Amino acid sequence: MNRCLAGLVAAAVLFGMVACSGDEPNSHIFAVCDAVEGSMLDTGSDTFGGPTTDGQVQWAVEGCAVRTDMVFDVPGDDHCEYGDVRLISVGRPLGEMVGDNWDDLYIWNPNGVVPDFPAGTIIDVSSLPATVADSGLRGPDAELWIEDDRSAIYLVHGDQARKLPIDPTTEAANCA
Repeated sequence: MNRCLAGLVAAAVLFGMVACSGDEPNSHIFAVCDAVEGSMLDTGSDTFGGPTTDGQVQWAVEGCAVRTDMVFDVPGDDHCEYGDVRLISVGRPLGEMVGDNWDDLYIWNPNGVVPDFPAGTIIDVSSLPATVADSGLRGPDAELWIEDDRSAIYLVHGDQARKLPIDPTTEAANCA
């Protein structure tokens, strides 16, 4: 089974999908779908209340909105000069809520403005390591792929992938 198909099968099992109708994956508006209570798609149980902040990104599985307390994706704040930075926190394991301390915080740092953190890297999708798998999550402009040791995530768009390494200190979250 290829990595992409394996990711979609895992998504259906992990996220508790029951039924879904609505827009196609990668559209900017995702459907609220019937889901198993407490699952990643049970947006009524979202303790963060869904996407509410400017620039917050909603993720989905097969067109169904995912709880923002399980995949939290926001831009950095301009007052810290982090306007081009993107912070994504993913629950561990996938399908669990993001912890209070931004568990598994990944940073897109395109201009190297986050101190002591590598600048953003764009690679060709054909160069993705074999240890990276499609999570089944879709945003408005990318697919989310995860390194099996959780050291990085990749935002895949077309034939390119943006590598977001994990921030072991989560200090960048103090400016989100």
